[in-house]
Amino acid sequence: MAHTCGVTAAGVAYCWGDNMKGQLGDGTTTARPTPTLVSAPSGVSFTNLSAGWEHNCGLTVEGIVYCWGANADGQLGDSTITWGRPAPAPVVAPAGIRFATLSAGRNYNCGLTADGSAYCWGSNDIGKLGNGERTGWSTVPVHVVQ
Repeated sequence: MAHTCGVTAAGVAYCWGDNMKGQLGDGTTTARPTPTLVSAPSGVSFTNLSAGWEHNCGLTVEGIVYCWGANADGQLGDSTITWGRPAPAPVVAPAGIRFATLSAGRNYNCGLTADGSAYCWGSNDIGKLGNGERTGWSTVPVHVVQ
């Protein structure tokens, strides 16, 4: 990981560093040595950001997750597998699911709901998604088997 991000008290996200896969979220793939505004959709305010290897995800006050950057393993959760997305897009969560916390991994992510239910998406090698499988990936959040 050669980038990082932060969020202001007002919910505005900034990222800086490497940007080969669009992980800075500014709509480009140009590296930036100083904090650069993330091109979040109008009205989106982040409470929390989590940096993965070549992607990032942000959690909103409403419990919606947006991700951007590399997506070869479905880690953006937008129901696609593409080279990368240089601006935030919402994760396609199951109906009614709102996240309370979020954590990004190398090429996968997990989130918890307010009632403690866990969901993960992205690479599933060695069973990272917790859904009982050990291979493949999921391009949308799947419920962790408890």
